[in-house]
Amino acid sequence: MFVRSFEICAGAQYVDYKQFWLEDSQGQIDSNPYDETHYEETFRTHKCHMLIGIRKWMCQECRRAADRFKSRRLESEEVNPSVPNKYRSRKEMMPKLAEQQRLNKNSRAQTERLRKRFQLSLDSKGVGLDVSLEEKLLEILRDSELSPVQQMFLHQQFKANSLKDKRQVRWHPTLIRFALLIKSNSPSAYSSMRDTGLITLPSERTLFDYSHIMPSREGCIPEKFDRISKEVEKYSEEYKKMHTLIFDEIHISQKLVYMKSTGQLVGYVNLTEVEEEMKALSDFVSGKTKNEERPVASKILAFMVKGICTKVKDVCAVYTTDVLTKEGLYERVWEVVQKCEIAGIKIVALVCDGSGVNRSFFQMHLPKTELPNGLICDTVNLCAPERTLHFISDVPHLLKTIRNSFSKSGVHPKCKRKLTKGGQLIAWKTIERLFLEDHENTWRASYKLNPQNVYLNSYSCMKVSYAAQVMSNTVAMDLKEREWPNTSETIEFIKQVNDWFDLMNGAHSLHRKITANPRLDPYRAENKDQRFEELRGFVKYLKDWQSEVGALPDLSNKIKSTMIIAKPSIEGVEITVNGFIGAVQYMLDKENGAGADYVNARTFCQDAIEQYFGKQRAGLGGKHNPNVAEFLQTDNKTNTHRDMNVKKRSGNIQAVTETMELDEEKLQKRKRSSGISRSYENYSVNLKKI
Repeated sequence: MFVRSFEICAGAQYVDYKQFWLEDSQGQIDSNPYDETHYEETFRTHKCHMLIGIRKWMCQECRRAADRFKSRRLESEEVNPSVPNKYRSRKEMMPKLAEQQRLNKNSRAQTERLRKRFQLSLDSKGVGLDVSLEEKLLEILRDSELSPVQQMFLHQQFKANSLKDKRQVRWHPTLIRFALLIKSNSPSAYSSMRDTGLITLPSERTLFDYSHIMPSREGCIPEKFDRISKEVEKYSEEYKKMHTLIFDEIHISQKLVYMKSTGQLVGYVNLTEVEEEMKALSDFVSGKTKNEERPVASKILAFMVKGICTKVKDVCAVYTTDVLTKEGLYERVWEVVQKCEIAGIKIVALVCDGSGVNRSFFQMHLPKTELPNGLICDTVNLCAPERTLHFISDVPHLLKTIRNSFSKSGVHPKCKRKLTKGGQLIAWKTIERLFLEDHENTWRASYKLNPQNVYLNSYSCMKVSYAAQVMSNTVAMDLKEREWPNTSETIEFIKQVNDWFDLMNGAHSLHRKITANPRLDPYRAENKDQRFEELRGFVKYLKDWQSEVGALPDLSNKIKSTMIIAKPSIEGVEITVNGFIGAVQYMLDKENGAGADYVNARTFCQDAIEQYFGKQRAGLGGKHNPNVAEFLQTDNKTNTHRDMNVKKRSGNIQAVTETMELDEEKLQKRKRSSGISRSYENYSVNLKKI
């Protein structure tokens, strides 16, 4: 038994060290004459113990020999260049230091050659400056930390002014986008900037070649889908491939425009097959002849794809319309959704305003989630049946409609509503009284109230930011401190609306820390977030109010409808809350959903497309609404400069304050044809003359 507790030492048997066995004089090669199972051939030192414990593999002397062979092998191998110096021996560091010394010497020589070349160019082409001006410029450059964009701009100015022929300038892609952005916002301002000679910018002909790389067209734009698809393919995470599809209408001028490039008149409504059949049926019933003129477009319906967890944002389809119907909207929406899904752009939610056509469009679908009152907040995605498509009405627009109902409430004969809850009248006069009592004081609790958001007109009632300032916690707390009689329900109403809006308005991960408002925090827990219950609580608050008014005796339905906020607003809130919760929970679901770490609530709003429409209107100078051709051309320009971050670009609620970033991506340029170039100049045609 004692002998069985020992094993034969296996020696330094590693085959990788075999090349060093014959060179080592402290041992010899054991060719295994007794057919040991531990090894076939090994190196055994002269001091090998031979017998070792059963749990060991080699004796101490043979292990030392193995370590010696290992160090000799490492010395013979070439060291990886990425190995830090502290892990290298002195012998290993010498080649690396010699190579670095050689590179430094070459760099110094190259720098000296460039310095001499620059000095020679400066001596021959430089222009002398006044001493005082030179000192000021040097002081500015010394004291300023220029951003990469500013460095690029100054380099381009020096480069452009050093050339006699400005056509030889190779403009940086970011400067091209910047020039297109200015020209899109104000063509006259861009011309004035170039004419002054203060700065050098690309010519309008150069910008034309960059902005007209794609032909102007209506409907789904294949080039847009291809570009968005390539951008989405860069992301490996599943949740970064999820997007919302935002759609809205913009009013345009009813003009027909002749496009010289295509030889067509642009401005007519392009009806779908369903709309053609409905129009033919309507004409047959009304007895109209088939020679009726084609309708001229008065609106453009635009579709924008926006990433939920990425910065992807682009208009992918535009349709000319006149009177949009739910059937026409249904066909166009699903055409765009199909194109998106084929391109790998996965759609999770549809976002639009709460117009009657949009709500009717929602009701055309089979519900995935049954709501008790027959409303539809989601449906099966027909183009991806494994995924649910959620419906969301734009939250800022809903806030505006709720405030508008509140602003029309009171006892005055001109007031169209008398909002009543808990036996108390919720009147707009309370807000006016709160403003008038303190408006002359420098310090006041309701500092958000001002004449613009208290005394509404046809313009200010459309501003969502004014609604957010009135329906705020600041106003509710000030009313509560004053303890005016019969205002408890008004306070509760304002507070409920404010909390609901905050829950659906978180813009970024630091929004909560900046504002000290936990409701603005991103949604992170799939089912455990208590804010989901708060959202459902606001829906319950409105439904209870509706039930309370409905139970009042001896009142007609018409009078009862004036005692609550507008019914479309209540339905819009219920659809939006349920659709929003479903979309967020799907995005956060790690097992059956997208698996995102967090979701910001403001992703599901229309700010992006409102900013896009703002760019469309800004590029027209004194005009307010573009025609079809102008809209398509501005879209081409926007497609080139895209969403460059520029300060003070306003949205529904808050301005964008990020600065411009340097972008090295090359831009495609339209090739000029020989002879007479084909121009995209448009000529407006008066509709009456046609």
